[in-house]
Amino acid sequence: MSGGGAFESMVSAVSTSGTRTLMGMFSGKRLKKLLPCKPLEDALKDAKSQCAGFNNFNHEYPCDNVSARWVVEAKERRPEDPIIVYFHGGGYVLDILFPEVTFIASLYQQVANPRLSVLMLDYSTAPTHQYPVAIREAVDLYRQLTEVDLCTNIILLGDSAGGNLALTLTAHYHYTHPEIPSLSGSIAPKALILISPWLNLIPERKGSYEKNESKDCMTHAILERWAKLYAPSEEDRASMWCSPLHAAPEIWKDCLPEQTLMLWGQNEVTFDDLQQFASKLGLKYTEVEPNGVHDSIMFPMPQLFTSLKLTGDRMSNKIFSRIVSYLKDTM
Repeated sequence: MSGGGAFESMVSAVSTSGTRTLMGMFSGKRLKKLLPCKPLEDALKDAKSQCAGFNNFNHEYPCDNVSARWVVEAKERRPEDPIIVYFHGGGYVLDILFPEVTFIASLYQQVANPRLSVLMLDYSTAPTHQYPVAIREAVDLYRQLTEVDLCTNIILLGDSAGGNLALTLTAHYHYTHPEIPSLSGSIAPKALILISPWLNLIPERKGSYEKNESKDCMTHAILERWAKLYAPSEEDRASMWCSPLHAAPEIWKDCLPEQTLMLWGQNEVTFDDLQQFASKLGLKYTEVEPNGVHDSIMFPMPQLFTSLKLTGDRMSNKIFSRIVSYLKDTM
């Protein structure tokens, strides 16, 4: 290994270890204070310079009892125009972080489709707002888009807990959550993009949860704690509405769009869950990042000195470029 490669590996390991330690040491409420978590409107304001020229940037999307804002809205938007609806990660505990905004802005810039709009949901987080509040908000937003605005070309994009939420919303469209009104008047999502989706809220500490614990920025203990903050009831955590991995394969085969892309890292503690889910569903479009950690494209801190080469050019990251290519082909 070259000297530069050794340095990059060292920085990656130290950054991942530091993130893991930080997440493991503090409660969800404390982490919200330590990390630059912000309400969506404020997080978007911080990215104003990168989003200069975006039509209707940071404008509120009107939907009762839901907080959602445009990153960009296509001029004279039509019902058939593509809309990415983005659900952020953070274990259903953390609010929006700046790298999530820069990711979605960079994605829009690289796709370069003037008819594309991007909408972000600022869902309510635990422990103040627990399961199934976030699902209800996602459903209400989707209902407004499809039954009122009559949008027909919606792509759901979510990372980590946001990936869980995208899957749950899709399941609700077909099977209806017992506590949430149905989407009987809506149209199904055209595509899903799932980045390190959280699939199992009652995992056993074995397999990749042990093997990758020293490699990933997440641990079994961190995920278990956040899962209990979001859904205190073990029965809820075990259900398909919290743990998509536990649903029968035929459920997902019936409701997932063919255009579903799932991406994850080789070094994630949840690797076995992700691999099992993709395999039993026979997903056509997947990407595993070699030596990748949880949600690394969204939070490129260990990748800052590797995939991104300190330039901020996300297109040099394999996962990011795969998403861009996929969107261009799908839209």
